Amino acid sequence: MWDTHPCYSDRVNAVRRQGQSGFFTLHIPARKLLREHSMLCRAVTQRFYTDGLGEDLSNLSLVDTVQVVKEQQAAVEEFRQAGRYFQDLLSIHCPLLLNYAPRPAGGDLQPTIDSLMDCRSRMQQQYPAAKEAFDEYAKACAELTDGRCNLALLEGGFSHLTDAAGRKTDRAQCLAEQARTQTRQAEHWSVVATYQTLAKQRLMAALALLETDQTDWGLPDIAARRVTVRRCLEMLRSFASIFPTLGHLHDAAYAASMLLENLQKNQQNEAIIETIKRKLNVVRDDLMQLRGELRDAEYPFPRSGGPATIAEYAMPKIAGEHEMELLAQAQTARENLFHLYIRCLAAVTAMAEAVENALGLPPLPEREDMASSPEK
Repeated sequence: MWDTHPCYSDRVNAVRRQGQSGFFTLHIPARKLLREHSMLCRAVTQRFYTDGLGEDLSNLSLVDTVQVVKEQQAAVEEFRQAGRYFQDLLSIHCPLLLNYAPRPAGGDLQPTIDSLMDCRSRMQQQYPAAKEAFDEYAKACAELTDGRCNLALLEGGFSHLTDAAGRKTDRAQCLAEQARTQTRQAEHWSVVATYQTLAKQRLMAALALLETDQTDWGLPDIAARRVTVRRCLEMLRSFASIFPTLGHLHDAAYAASMLLENLQKNQQNEAIIETIKRKLNVVRDDLMQLRGELRDAEYPFPRSGGPATIAEYAMPKIAGEHEMELLAQAQTARENLFHLYIRCLAAVTAMAEAVENALGLPPLPEREDMASSPEK
């Protein structure tokens, strides 16, 4: 086939080897040969995505590539600012949960400014211990998740499990190890929680100053910025309320994935099959609960497709009888919600850092391992 239908680059090279000058030379873009080129491109793009996604998309669903790149570049900078503001002590296991809104600072701003500066200083002093505790806490969270999966496997009919070193573990040993890990997790969390309290107090002090009518802090469009902050804080409060369900969803989905992987090796194990069904029911129930809790929560950022709720953004549909489709939906919902959480936190901290800059306070130092993109 490729002898008679070579690829585009091969055909171009073959023409160039002929050395022909052509019938005429035209020094204008090829798009000028088409009427309504931009409209044609938009129609073709819409048809491409409609065919691929199987959905009828409106023109409002299409976003110009230049605009997407510009928004992504701005998002990367916001993520970097958020990482710097909190000294990179944020993760999906240990987010900064905000469930209250700042009040405008009173007539005398100095007490609020003093509180902000004190929190900044104490955060820097406590950072080394907080960083060590944060890393250990994250390890403990991962170990607990693995432990819950092991318990699910044991419930699925395995009498014991064997680790990489060949050691056997039964249910009693697994429960004892979980208890030890939980104790270690709680010890590290106490240090992290203290640091996070300082971070919250610092953030709330800066936002209280942002809300005061006594100054605009040298920021253009201060009224619009305040509205954006309030919307983002509403989303962050919603995230704080759903975080337990989100963690429960993650554990159930992860356990179901592990069980499905082991089912391939034990096709006739009815106990594993029943355990998988129970875990998938938990996943579906958690997704429905999340969607219900977020169905009235407004998506805080402008969208080309018009206003939407967080539920519509994070989990546009919950369907699929096939287990892998349900698990994929759980992963997508979790990733979308955490990404939105980070984006809202980044937008809020960008405003808080702008207030600190107006006060003459330099940004806190960037750590060597600080995230520079949304992926981390």
